[in-house]
Amino acid sequence: MPTKRQQKESQKHKKQAAAKRIQRPQGDKLEHLKKQIRFIGKSSKEYDLGDTDEAANIANHICIVIRDTGMSTSILKQLGKKDISFYDSAFPRHPNDVGSYQGLVVMEMSVNPKWGWVPVVFSGDGPFESWKPFDEWWNAVILDDGHGIEFTRRDIVLAVRNQDGGAHVDPALDEPYVKMEKLKEFAFDFTAAGQELKPRVGAGFSSVRQIGFEVLVTLQREFPAFLKGKYIRPEPKPVMGPNTLLVGGLQLVDLGPEIPPQNKSSTP
Repeated sequence: MPTKRQQKESQKHKKQAAAKRIQRPQGDKLEHLKKQIRFIGKSSKEYDLGDTDEAANIANHICIVIRDTGMSTSILKQLGKKDISFYDSAFPRHPNDVGSYQGLVVMEMSVNPKWGWVPVVFSGDGPFESWKPFDEWWNAVILDDGHGIEFTRRDIVLAVRNQDGGAHVDPALDEPYVKMEKLKEFAFDFTAAGQELKPRVGAGFSSVRQIGFEVLVTLQREFPAFLKGKYIRPEPKPVMGPNTLLVGGLQLVDLGPEIPPQNKSSTP
């Protein structure tokens, strides 16, 4: 049986819920977009300086800008800008690819020895770029371990945001995400002196950093004044330091059945 105090609080909340809601002015929405741009840029810079945990913050701010649910409306949709084209920097996937695929990250290999996944933006703006509608961009597969585990941009951003500290810390994690980001068992195994080398940075966090870059480039085209002077990409100098090689875009391709050599007729 609720106490009188609980009944009073319940009535108070019902009255507040029934109160008239005031629409947010368009200018206020634009100011909030500016803030989210600044937050993504700030976290991206910290990530690039070595604080890879900032991927969780990047994921959260990406969702505020672009993700719509039954309970929340993205800033872009509130501004009537959800139908803009989104920047896609992923390596194109070959239709006959039979191995793993990493669309937004490249492999960092050092002489130490060590290795890890880093966002494509570390090697420049990326060798490929295109512009796609939001749904096609958001739901495109950007990670595939070659053994049945796939992640779209949506999958990896929400996993980092909702499970790994962006907005929540879930008591249980999805197994595919654990294998990729926690156990760092994604796509490749390396050994040195008989010891298995786990990647220094997982493919998930690095992909989120690259998606943050894509969102900023997208908004730069639509709201150029908002991105002026903001951090988008690293300076054009090696981010990973000396004696480091970045390798990306490698795919194992099935060329189909071997074509037998043609017999050449001899000339009389």
